[in-house]
Amino acid sequence: MLCCAQNATLGMGLNLRAVALLGLLDLDDTACTLPSGAPETIERLGHWHVEHHHDVSCWKCLCGRSEPLLVPSSFRNRVRLPHDLVQACEVCRNELASCSSRASRLHAWLERNRPLIDRTEHLEYPEDRGFTYSEDDGQSTRTRRFIYEAFFKTKLRSSDFVSSRCSNPFCINPYHLCTKPNPNQKASPEIEKFVAHLQQLGISAKITQRVIAEKFGTKLSLSTVQGLRAATKQLISTAA
Repeated sequence: MLCCAQNATLGMGLNLRAVALLGLLDLDDTACTLPSGAPETIERLGHWHVEHHHDVSCWKCLCGRSEPLLVPSSFRNRVRLPHDLVQACEVCRNELASCSSRASRLHAWLERNRPLIDRTEHLEYPEDRGFTYSEDDGQSTRTRRFIYEAFFKTKLRSSDFVSSRCSNPFCINPYHLCTKPNPNQKASPEIEKFVAHLQQLGISAKITQRVIAEKFGTKLSLSTVQGLRAATKQLISTAA
């Protein structure tokens, strides 16, 4: 794991962060101070916002969760970012390295890009299939619900339903999401077939109710689920 301290050093004042994050093996930044005034140029490299001043460059991770790195101008052309998909600070890199599931990787992406999400733009998740499965707890959650809870750091009630205010059916921008009560709804033919299938597998009515809510976004009352199961049982009995 990379040390989070800005002034972590090795030997003669060498900066461990500069070694690991920028590939600068012999950088001694002990004499560098945070520059003031407007930079001469600005660029984005990986997940870094880089402000170039006359004597020093200031590297700031776009996540906003770590201290900036100061690089003297003489080292500017010697920077070598890691050859991976996480050209960012140690907070971002350590967070992603600890991920063990698709859900945790999505959560890490949200944290890394939190300051960059534009409230006015649509945000789509190409891999989204409507649900996000976490190998950590073996649970599937509707992606919009997962995003809402992770981004706003809250735990919704089972009666809450997450929908979007915008017109894009694929948008997962947290700022476009809202919660509303999820009233009991009638079962569609697809849900009726699914209830019958779960019943044949020996799944209880209570668990069936929860699975229906997660899979279809439809909250059925327990009595409705039990009624569907009874109808299925009656149908099977009649057919026999």
